[in-house]
Amino acid sequence: VSRTALPEPTRVQRARVDTEVRALADDVGASLTPPWASAVRRASTARLDDLGDGLDRAIGATDLNVDKIPAWTRAVRVFQWVFIIAALVGLGWLLLLMLGSYANLPAPPTPDVAGWPLPLLLLTGGVACGVLLAGGGRVLGAGAARSRARDAQRRLLGAIGQVSQELVLAPVEEELAAYRQVRIGLLASLR
Repeated sequence: VSRTALPEPTRVQRARVDTEVRALADDVGASLTPPWASAVRRASTARLDDLGDGLDRAIGATDLNVDKIPAWTRAVRVFQWVFIIAALVGLGWLLLLMLGSYANLPAPPTPDVAGWPLPLLLLTGGVACGVLLAGGGRVLGAGAARSRARDAQRRLLGAIGQVSQELVLAPVEEELAAYRQVRIGLLASLR
């Protein structure tokens, strides 16, 4: 399992975690008698030293799905290249026409589309469509990034939840189950 490159938690961070775990134990044990409340607190903090390493391993092992590239990006790349090539062909064609005019060569016939010379349409259309595609790609990319960030956060919180369940909540639940069993046994013996 890979490890994260995060530094060791500081004393303040460890104290915050310890405080939150103890607050949880106090909330859960508030209605219990003092010996059982103490047992719940001991159970909640029994594996607290393992929590940092467990969280580090869980976070390092979480697949954030960052290696998958959305399918629409391939189409955007293809269209980007089409627009770049169109603009370059148009620019090159216009430069050849200008050089021919400068060298007093007869102008070759240039096709027109709707009254506009094709080389000019290729150049301006390629640039304009490229700019529009870049803007649209930026909007799509920002949306995809937000979606992926939510997914990564959900996966990380799930991994953190599993470690917290195993190292903090499960021991508390076991202690509460033991309390219920003792209580059921005492009630049965009093009848």
